[in-house]
Parts: sequence; C-alpha cells; structure tokens
Amino acid sequence: MAMRKIDKSLLVDPHSEEETAVSPGFDEIGRDEGLQMLESRTQQEFGISAEEFIQRWGSRDFPQDSDSLENWWRVSLLIPFAIQPD
Repeated sequence: MAMRKIDKSLLVDPHSEEETAVSPGFDEIGRDEGLQMLESRTQQEFGISAEEFIQRWGSRDFPQDSDSLENWWRVSLLIPFAIQPD
C-alpha cells in the first residue's frame, strides 16, 4: 500500500494534559484510489486515460520539448500508486 500524510499539522497526545505536537498519522492509498488519482491528472493535463499514459510512458512515446517533458515527468510520479499490488 502506498501512503499519504494526513493533513494535520498539530495532533494532541491523549495521554498528556498539555497540548503537544506528535507525529502525524498516515492514510493508506489503495490501487483503486491511486488509479483514480492518475486518471484524473492525465485527463486534466493531457486529455488521455491513465492506461494510455502508462503505456506511452513505458515506451517513451511523449513530447520531448522541455515544458511537455516536465509535465509528463511530474504526472509519472503517480504511476506507482496506480500499479501497486493489492
């Protein structure tokens, strides 16, 4: 399972009378949620499906100009969330 940081900057320790910062927790992101994230981003950025993006990324079939390349690399960071094992 992939993990994402919970969006809480200050958590309270229930065993303390003082308000003390403790380590934030993490939510697990399953493959289905990861695929939804990738699908949403690939549709928004490139107008293609996540499946097509993964295929084109694997074969390096994407624009090579610097702006496009940066966008493809940025979105590619979501691939591990979408292809993780159950």
